[in-house]
Amino acid sequence: MKIFPAPCSGRNKIISGALRKATVIVTMIAALFMVGELSPRPATVFAADYATIKFYPSPACVGVEDTIYLKMSGWSWGTLGTKWTSDNSSIAAASGQGVVTGKGAGTTNLRLKDGFGQIIKTVPVTVKPEMADCAPFYMPGADLTPPEYASGSDSFSFVFVSDTQGCGACSMAGGANLVDHDFAKAFANRIITESTAFVVTGGDLSGLGGMSSDPYARQWLDDISIVWKPDQYAIPIYAVVGNHDLTRWVLGESWKSKQADWQKILWPGYFADGGKPWPTNSSRDYRYLTYSFSYGNSVFIFTDTLFMWGNTGNDKDWQGNMMIQELNPAQVAYVKYMLRWAKENNKEHAFIFGHSPYLPSGSTTAKGNNQAMTSSTLLSAYNLSGAYMSGHTNGLTHRSFGGMALPYEQFTAETGGGDTNPNSYLRVNINGRSFSVKADFLKHGSTEWSSTADATWEFYR
Repeated sequence: MKIFPAPCSGRNKIISGALRKATVIVTMIAALFMVGELSPRPATVFAADYATIKFYPSPACVGVEDTIYLKMSGWSWGTLGTKWTSDNSSIAAASGQGVVTGKGAGTTNLRLKDGFGQIIKTVPVTVKPEMADCAPFYMPGADLTPPEYASGSDSFSFVFVSDTQGCGACSMAGGANLVDHDFAKAFANRIITESTAFVVTGGDLSGLGGMSSDPYARQWLDDISIVWKPDQYAIPIYAVVGNHDLTRWVLGESWKSKQADWQKILWPGYFADGGKPWPTNSSRDYRYLTYSFSYGNSVFIFTDTLFMWGNTGNDKDWQGNMMIQELNPAQVAYVKYMLRWAKENNKEHAFIFGHSPYLPSGSTTAKGNNQAMTSSTLLSAYNLSGAYMSGHTNGLTHRSFGGMALPYEQFTAETGGGDTNPNSYLRVNINGRSFSVKADFLKHGSTEWSSTADATWEFYR
């Protein structure tokens, strides 16, 4: 039997080939849309769809060879192929994740575009010779000079205690007796029997938020009033703000107003009754959240790791607005400004404080702008040694950032009265070019303080 070919087989091959070509062309066009080479509609219309997008900070400032991270709300990085372009990449460049690096002094614009090539947002960027030069940019008009206390002293000690709000379970249940009063009073009695220049608390003084109407906001300060009141021992107390100071966990609330209470009511009002006023060498927006002073041969820098990102919009968005656990670029610049001041004024050590650790237990990479704070050269670049001290994680840890010649350490403290047992505080002794850190412990129900060899550290330049 003779078999003849189907009469349309050649035409089918032609159609099949055309379909393949058409598929390739459509795919290429879609790809061009995604990378921004083609535009389906005017940029002004498309960008308007994303008018709710906000960047922090904007405008921005960064030092040459320094890096900051832009925070963004209202959009997801990478959606539809978003990418940055720079009007002058020799001045500043940014990655798709908002990582901005200074290349050379000057000003330029970074433009975020979507996959269609439409401009979503423009962020002006100024690049200064050093990140320290950006501090006046972020805090214009402020006198950033730290006050100096005991300028001739190179031998003294201070105490660091954190998370004194007490029982976490009580806080979650809305209990009243949040503070461990026994530990607070034992701590106060111990401080006054030793030579203590001042006390630093790492935050979480209140379990229910630092509102002026909160009956428990000041319990711990009342318990240790013998330490700080002028008619008693008049030992100054300084603090950084903690997450419990800004929230009522039991109600799931986090309000911008609690930050205002901390800045405008709790600290200036409470310490006006007798405590030593805190320095105000930062701008009004950062007052009592970011500040510094010099004592003897050291500089002490206080930062806010929680609430400074985007705190002007969504008051109750605690996930997006508060629990950042990261310094913003303004504070990185402020820290470096103070370190430069310390070098110029022949200081030996720098101690930086915040509520959250830069490197939590097990973490090897710091979050965002905290990477600048974990650099092994952060202090040595200014011929300083010292430590970053924090709380929040409720466990005693020590990690080293710097080398042996100019040590730079991180310490996180146990709770100063709370769920952990024992509770403790850290005493830092400065002796000329060296310093030491020692943890003292008190078990629940005990009156005997103790320490251990593995909870004592000594550092030499």
